[in-house]
Amino acid sequence: MDIDITDRRAAKTRQRRIESERRRRDQGRFLETLDRISRILTGRVHDAGLITELAAAILDIFKADRVFFLHPCDPDAATFRIRIEVTRPEWPGVFADREVGPDGVEFVPDDAFRMHLRQALSRRWPLTIQCADASAMGRHYGVQSQLSAVLYPQADQPWQLSLQQCGAPRQWTDAEQRLFQTIAERVGEALSGHLLLQRLQSSEQRFAKAFRSSPAPMLITTINEGRILDANERWLDLLEAERERLIGRTTLELDIWVDPEQRARMVAQLRATGPFQNLPIRIRSCRGNLREVLWSTEIIRFGDEEVLLSSIHDLTEQRRTERVLRLTRAAIDRSRIGFYWLSTGGQVVDVNQAAADSLGYSREELIGLHVWDFDPNYGPDMSDEIWSAIRRLKSIAFESSHRRKDGTIFPIEGATDHICMDDDEYAFTFVRDISDRKAAEAELRASEERFAKAFRSSPALTVISTLDEGRFIDANDRWLDAMGYRREEVIGRTSQDIALWVDADERTRLVSILKTRGSLRDVPVRIRGKTGAEFDHLWSAEILSLSGQSVMLSAVQDITERKRTDQALRLAQFCILHASDAVFWITPEARFIYVNDQACSSLGYARDELLNMSVWDIDPDFSPQRWPEHWEKTRRLKKHGLETRHQRRDGVIFPVEVVVNYVEYEGQEYDFAFVRDISERRQTEEQLARYREHLEELVAQRTTALEAANAHLQQAMTQLVQAEKLAALGSLVAGLAHELNTPLGNARMVASTLDEWLSEATDAVHAGALRRSQLIDLIDRGREAAGLIDRNTARAADLINHFKEMAIDQTSMRRRRFSLRQTVEEALITLGPTLKRTAHQIAIKIPTDLELDSYPGPLEQVIANLISNSLTHAFAGMDAGSIEITAHAEGSEHIAMIYRDNGSGIPDALQNRIFEPFFTTRLGQGGSGLGLYIVYNLVTGVLGGNIRVESRESQGTTFLFNLSCSAPQQPAVMA
Repeated sequence: MDIDITDRRAAKTRQRRIESERRRRDQGRFLETLDRISRILTGRVHDAGLITELAAAILDIFKADRVFFLHPCDPDAATFRIRIEVTRPEWPGVFADREVGPDGVEFVPDDAFRMHLRQALSRRWPLTIQCADASAMGRHYGVQSQLSAVLYPQADQPWQLSLQQCGAPRQWTDAEQRLFQTIAERVGEALSGHLLLQRLQSSEQRFAKAFRSSPAPMLITTINEGRILDANERWLDLLEAERERLIGRTTLELDIWVDPEQRARMVAQLRATGPFQNLPIRIRSCRGNLREVLWSTEIIRFGDEEVLLSSIHDLTEQRRTERVLRLTRAAIDRSRIGFYWLSTGGQVVDVNQAAADSLGYSREELIGLHVWDFDPNYGPDMSDEIWSAIRRLKSIAFESSHRRKDGTIFPIEGATDHICMDDDEYAFTFVRDISDRKAAEAELRASEERFAKAFRSSPALTVISTLDEGRFIDANDRWLDAMGYRREEVIGRTSQDIALWVDADERTRLVSILKTRGSLRDVPVRIRGKTGAEFDHLWSAEILSLSGQSVMLSAVQDITERKRTDQALRLAQFCILHASDAVFWITPEARFIYVNDQACSSLGYARDELLNMSVWDIDPDFSPQRWPEHWEKTRRLKKHGLETRHQRRDGVIFPVEVVVNYVEYEGQEYDFAFVRDISERRQTEEQLARYREHLEELVAQRTTALEAANAHLQQAMTQLVQAEKLAALGSLVAGLAHELNTPLGNARMVASTLDEWLSEATDAVHAGALRRSQLIDLIDRGREAAGLIDRNTARAADLINHFKEMAIDQTSMRRRRFSLRQTVEEALITLGPTLKRTAHQIAIKIPTDLELDSYPGPLEQVIANLISNSLTHAFAGMDAGSIEITAHAEGSEHIAMIYRDNGSGIPDALQNRIFEPFFTTRLGQGGSGLGLYIVYNLVTGVLGGNIRVESRESQGTTFLFNLSCSAPQQPAVMA
């Protein structure tokens, strides 16, 4: 039986037409929406306002109630931040009821929220959430339905973009989800640009801050004119000028060059050899003062312009100090006090002429001898113990004996100071012959009654005790008052009974040394008074005979408020400039040209005041008429001593002992005088002659300015290196965009053609004229078009995946186990857009089983920088070059990798500089000088390996790597 199916066919035709129209409308809406998003992305720069505008557009497109961006998209993070939020007025979100900071609103999520993040990260498609599955936070803000997608911006952790429906539950259609996913991908690209721009701005701000705060004078000028664009405060101080006077003017206009042709020569040198450092020149301040400086210059980018960045190290004060040091050394050599420089083994390193004369040796004979060769009280077995005491106490005074070359022995007193210079240790000792003093002391010891009287009235804090037990025999009133005791509370008791020593073992050690030497001078100790208060003192002690018994006479000087320094500028300056004796440099006209700190302190004048005075201004016994006679005597005798008086600024007159030396230096004559205040010695020399003041070395020099300047310059260089990395990543992004245009353009063209075929077929169906052959032809062409679309989109997806993997590796420093060959191949795929425009060839000969547990991102950057170096330098002027990358295992822990090109090679003179920062032979032609510097730091720091280069001109270049199979757990940060 026949059934009429005309109406059924007509109904199906109408249904297909309706479905076709619906799909066409959906496709049109899809394209219009993407066009709207594209207009926003191309209409403004990548700032914070762009992301907010995108959020508002997405809210309107999907007719949702709320849109927000979340970061970080890490389920294990302690807290999260809603970075941007746009809502309808009737459905306010977290921005409405919490404080909004520069980075949005921070909150602590619950377990449901973390679970949703894990689900979103594991999907390639948007995640839908309904009311029943919502987190506590979602329920709090009335969320009925949510649609979320993960964004993967370059150089950052993942973000999340979410839509929320609050009025009623909403089922998101497949078309809406597909549109949302496409928009999310576009927004992720925009977010990448926004974050990269933020980092670049931050890098520029850090450079500006380093420039401003640098302790070294720094200057930015144009290359050709030398016009000043910027200068830091240290440069303004050096030039003695205000900023308004300098900015915009040239250095030639300011007349800072002592040699006006100097700048032209510097620029020529810069163009010929690249950046230079520490070029000695002379410049003039705006007030006419001349400065000797070391000038360093390199070319940097300043905005859109290449400019000169210069830093200066002022040598003016250093030159003056060096002259004083030379003068000091000359004075030491002519002094009648014996000076000895000793090594840690007790060997003589250097002596002055007075030391050699006192022992009857020449200086050449003394140098190389040991202390025990001329000191009968000092044996080789005592060296370690005494040196340990010197290192611990820093300064030790002592008495001993010296044996002359002819065998005669004479007593000496001296002081030894511990000195560190250039990572080596020395003992600096000065010695005086005390034969006369010893004779006087013997006479003094014969009269105990006079000694007791002097002991009681002595202004020094003095005590007599037994040597071993430390039992008090007597103490003078000054000592009792200072310690807070009555006499009956201490006499007969030991120092341990009254807990005098803060460190009880310290006394035992010092008494042991005292027994060896016979005396100690100015040893720093801490002692405790009756109230328990602790004091810093200088402790001096000697062994003497009292009623036939060996006892210890101790004296202390309170130095609680006294400050010491512990570092020397130079060995001679350490000995003289801060000595405990006053030191004067005097001209033939009796005027002071330099004085040390002790001279200023003893007289109560500032140094500038003393340098404007003459000898008779401080010596009431010395008249201008007497000076010529004194000067002629000094010139004739070369050295002599005298006693006189000095007058302080407040009028107080005190006795001094002066040791005068005639010094002839660089054609000029000087009177070099050591002056010692002998007030205390005058009071007690009949009773306590052994209490003489000794020249004590003070440490006063520090110079760390240049190191700090280098650190800040290094910090500025680090900012430039980071900018170079961003520039390289930008180049990859541009190359990827260019490469994607081809497959995506092909796919779009095929899709457009397929749409036209379908339209023609649809018209034929509607007209009832569709033939079987036409339908078969349409199916064949459709299959072919689908295949083309599939291949092109797959190619685009592969490019994106390769680039995404490389970008994530490079920006996150992700460590993982990977195949060396696969990583090198992926790096070359990413560089494809650059390489395919040339005829250069790259061959890879790496076994597939070589694996590393390391950081693939830095390794890919090393490969990229080496290829870029070959293209820029090695293949310059070549039509077709070749590169070969090989590798093989070296044992179980290392891999050897070799990168070789057949380019122009590297001249021998430049091979030891190629890894220096900012060194390039193509300055101003695209070369930054950072490529191989970054390679060296990544290989030796991050990858835990080493690199070396082999090259000859016109014979190519080979880079040889030794890579660790397991990189360091915490790779070094590249400087």
